[in-house]
Amino acid sequence: LLQEPELAFLDRRGRILLMGTPGDPQQFRYELFYFYFSISVNFPVLCFCIVHVMHRLKVNSQMAKSQQTQILTKKMFEVFFLQLNGSPVNHLIPLSSLMASMLIDMRSWTDGVIAVLKLILLV
Repeated sequence: LLQEPELAFLDRRGRILLMGTPGDPQQFRYELFYFYFSISVNFPVLCFCIVHVMHRLKVNSQMAKSQQTQILTKKMFEVFFLQLNGSPVNHLIPLSSLMASMLIDMRSWTDGVIAVLKLILLV
């Protein structure tokens, strides 16, 4: 890998950390396993916390006396509902795609396909 011009330039500047050729992360594969394990542990906790807050807001809105409090509680409920529905889209899909791109050799993909994927994940 250090024979390639881009990496040879970096090697001349000092130390360089290599994770293997594209599609073969070598030892970094274990880091990916830890990453997926942390997602599988943390994501349900995130979802549980959001669902718990939504439940508490529903209970509190039933006890609220003023109409203004009920309106604000309903708006907060809608915000947490959107967070719960958006968390897979905004959390799981981009991070999983990032890690999958380290395991897949994308050198044979056209620039157009990569550009579209990058745009989709950034948005």
